[in-house]
Amino acid sequence: MSQSRIACVCALSAFVFGAAASASDIVVVLEINATDPSAVVFTATGAASNAIDNSVSTNSGVTLLDLFASDIDLGFVTPASAGDLTASGATAPFNRIVNGFSTVGLRDLNMWNAGSSSDMDFNFTDAAFTGSWTIDLSGATFGGPGRFGFIVSDDDPANTGEIIGEWRLVPAPGGVAVLGIGGIVGLRRRR
Repeated sequence: MSQSRIACVCALSAFVFGAAASASDIVVVLEINATDPSAVVFTATGAASNAIDNSVSTNSGVTLLDLFASDIDLGFVTPASAGDLTASGATAPFNRIVNGFSTVGLRDLNMWNAGSSSDMDFNFTDAAFTGSWTIDLSGATFGGPGRFGFIVSDDDPANTGEIIGEWRLVPAPGGVAVLGIGGIVGLRRRR
């Protein structure tokens, strides 16, 4: 195999397996698999926060800016499925979502806890989030894998929100395998 083909396979593998670097130096703290909008999976990466912020309670939560590729008005929602996605320092996981409220826009998503007002404690050493949460967001559009945006503390990002980290859309594991195999088959056929 020629060196240019090897380089091409390496570049394709790096892209497919998520080694492509973010446009910013802010760490990815949540990965989102939106392959099936009726079962969108939010998963903590285990990475520490990009900022120190212990001024916000779980009752205000965190906001994922520009998560949706187009406007959608979800309003206040109590998802049917319970998850264990929990902010650093919080005593209970998120259990509600909202958008289109206050300064949370129609392309943003706020995650919060209605029954707990414990303080979140984002810092440079502890994981910003732990656990995962599957939510039915039928009707929402997300854009393609690799798309990313900021996560800020609070339900009023214009007022007090610190940038906690980034969210990133990821393909389903099966989709990654198909892309990788397709790229290799495509290179072999060119021979």
